[in-house]
Amino acid sequence: MTQMTQWEYLFVTCEYHNHDWRPRYANGKEVSELNKQWSDMTQYEFSNLLGERGWEMIDFITDTVRHSSPETFRLVFKRPKV
Repeated sequence: MTQMTQWEYLFVTCEYHNHDWRPRYANGKEVSELNKQWSDMTQYEFSNLLGERGWEMIDFITDTVRHSSPETFRLVFKRPKV
């Protein structure tokens, strides 16, 4: 019998700050509380860091509730559980 891969997921909320998109929350916790250096990263830098750690981005969710333009968005990552 083949064993199915089990996954863990990471939801990262990004906000526009200092002229770029930056991670603000990861699975509901402030990024700065998880790692102080992460709060200074751009979304691009943070996504590459996660990729180096085995995370794959699988979805991108925008929040267009206010003013018809996204003020925040969420990135969804997954990686195999170990």
